Amino acid sequence: MTDPTNAERQRRYIARLKARATVTNDAAPGAVSNGEKKELSELRDAVSNAKLEIAALKLEIARWKMAHLALAQAPRRPKPIWTPVKYMQILKCLHPDNSASDGERTEAFKLLEHHKSDLVIGEAEKQARKSAEREREQKAALKRERAAKRAAKKP
Repeated sequence: MTDPTNAERQRRYIARLKARATVTNDAAPGAVSNGEKKELSELRDAVSNAKLEIAALKLEIARWKMAHLALAQAPRRPKPIWTPVKYMQILKCLHPDNSASDGERTEAFKLLEHHKSDLVIGEAEKQARKSAEREREQKAALKRERAAKRAAKKP
């Protein structure tokens, strides 16, 4: 009499699979050949070398960030507005000896008027400087406050 659902056949197949699995697990629990040991050792060395390289790269990134931050915070030197010749012309007119002619004084006056916006701070710039200074003072006060709290916590 045959089983219409093939249940018996499936039970035998599963039993064979289980037997193979136990034989495989019992035969070599953790046994590794010499070639595999060498390959495993090489892989471990490669991983440790990669970790060292990653650490070195992270350090390099930190250095670049610090350098970039220092450059970003460095005060920028404004672009010169006069050539040395024009500057000397104005200086000649302002000198106490006052040996400049009326034409040179007129030219110097025109130069000063032309660059007035570059030489004189406007109201918006004054406000921006004041707010930046206030912000710096607030940050410094906050740092001092945090340092005082840390000092108070220490025994």
